Amino acid sequence: MHFSDNAVIFAAKAQRSEETPEVRDIASVFASNSLWKPVDETTCCDFSLNGSVFAWSLGQGFVGILTNGDDNHVDFESPFHGLNSCTRVIDCGENVTSLVFLPRIPGSKKCDHDALLATGLRRGPIKVWNALTGDVCNILFDHTSRVTSLTFAPKGLNLLVSSSHDKTLKVWDMADNGNMCMTMRAHKQSINACAYSPTDSQMLASVGGGREVFLWNLTNKRRTGRPTQLLGHRNDVRSCAWSPDGALLATGSNDSSVIVWDVVSKTKVITLGHMCPMPSSIYAGGANGHWVSCVAFSRDGTKLVSTCEDDRDHAADVTGF
Repeated sequence: MHFSDNAVIFAAKAQRSEETPEVRDIASVFASNSLWKPVDETTCCDFSLNGSVFAWSLGQGFVGILTNGDDNHVDFESPFHGLNSCTRVIDCGENVTSLVFLPRIPGSKKCDHDALLATGLRRGPIKVWNALTGDVCNILFDHTSRVTSLTFAPKGLNLLVSSSHDKTLKVWDMADNGNMCMTMRAHKQSINACAYSPTDSQMLASVGGGREVFLWNLTNKRRTGRPTQLLGHRNDVRSCAWSPDGALLATGSNDSSVIVWDVVSKTKVITLGHMCPMPSSIYAGGANGHWVSCVAFSRDGTKLVSTCEDDRDHAADVTGF
């Protein structure tokens, strides 16, 4: 799930309580009797930093690129003048499990442009592309399993962090030809997502199996202290997202809930449920039919949206926290 200025998917308002927020059904574009439906391959999307390029995984190892050919933002509310359903298709060679646009890397012949796209793949490599030409700029090898998430440091540090089902996070210096600087270990099970704080280049969150939510303090690209674990979820944690001001962290879990954390005090601010009433601990810890798959804040920080396997998105008003 991703937000753009002109592509926002949340309901008008929601209740700030532990009851279910306002809910909207997400209609499927596939007929109920369709012989082919996407299962777990169309998993990720992102906008370039200047908003002129949009990329998403198509399944079967392909990434679709959508651009309007100039520096204007891709506008999904317009009648798509000058836009094609897919400007370019990139063949990544294996299933794409995560992707993110990177800022331009000054001084690099291949990476000094605004359409630098990193794709995490199922077997562990990370391929970096020029999204406009389809040329490979770099390939990063060290993970041994699915790359689940990619996040780039704020404030011009040129550091890319990746998470993987191999239970590690890795820090890559993109200004040094993608050199792998550090491997971070604390998770006991697969890591499902990671995210840099948008305001603090030393603060990183990661979530994974076994109810694990960690906050990391990266001293520099080669050194980090022991992470702080946030306790509260009752099942595997699938997604995490920061508020634009970096004060709040939202985590979505298979226990059917989204927890909003105060990262300074390391405490819960509120728990939002996809089930009303909230399920018991035994029910939340199993296949309850309401696993939360993704969370995201709106760009103004007033709304928090989560998607769930019940084919609904839930929107909560988080102003005042």
